[in-house]
Amino acid sequence: MEEINSRLEKIKEDLRLHRKWSDQQSSLEKEINEVKGKLDQLKRELQKENRDIDKLEGWTITGLLLTMTGKKEERLQKEKEEAVKAKIRVEEWELTLQELLKEEREVSSKLSDLGSPQARYELLLETKEQMIHDSSSPLSQLLFNLAEQSAEFKAQLKEVKEAEDAAAMALLKLDSAAASLESAGNWGMVDMVGGGLISSAAKRSKMDEAQRSLHEAQRYLKKLEKELADLNMESAQTLETSGFLNMTDLFFDNFFSDMMVQDKISRTVAGVGETRRELRSLSAKLEQNANKLAEEIEETEEKKKKHLENA
Repeated sequence: MEEINSRLEKIKEDLRLHRKWSDQQSSLEKEINEVKGKLDQLKRELQKENRDIDKLEGWTITGLLLTMTGKKEERLQKEKEEAVKAKIRVEEWELTLQELLKEEREVSSKLSDLGSPQARYELLLETKEQMIHDSSSPLSQLLFNLAEQSAEFKAQLKEVKEAEDAAAMALLKLDSAAASLESAGNWGMVDMVGGGLISSAAKRSKMDEAQRSLHEAQRYLKKLEKELADLNMESAQTLETSGFLNMTDLFFDNFFSDMMVQDKISRTVAGVGETRRELRSLSAKLEQNANKLAEEIEETEEKKKKHLENA
């Protein structure tokens, strides 16, 4: 019976993983299609911006009229700025797409390795049911129930631990982003009072660091959302990654204006700070859940041990 229980526990874990990864696969496929659509749109916008630049730099009526009015250089600079911003967005979404495709391949591979746990589970349950029926032992039924409880608690604990890990990584990346943003803001203030090329380069470097950290934080926040959904925790509704994505987009819009940069750095810092506070609160709740489940597992295993000793 002990061997059957051990095999059953392993198969139940496989079932949990199969459900989880199947849901992830469906979600990833939907997300991939949405990102592809967004990327196509951004590429069209980039092509348009480049065409506008070509028109201004070439011999066109619009270009000649702007030259005559002395506004060509101003208009050309604005179009080039828009083209650079469009290029940054395309690169960002291309990176997001590649990460999603990689994650989808990994999930598909995991599902393939699992095979068909449902069929194995049903077969093993039939075998165990027959053993209990043949023995006609109340103890066998009791041990079976305790094993079921323990397996369920362990599965829940694993889910909580996975959510804890995702929250910890997201918080780590947000801490890094906050530090980079603070530094970028300081360099920005120097830049606004005539800091020159050095302060501008330092500010841009820190902004790039913040962008990388924010992008990585988004990835872990999305993973955390999925883990929280598996746990049916209400906190899943408070960490909408779409809002966080909009926050980073906002940060990089109109970045050629020093005043706009400082404003958006400040707003991004505020958004990062709020998300960090939510994550810390959530991590505390997850730790409480994990401790409670660990206690329930220990109590269940102790009951099982005592029944076996007294049999």
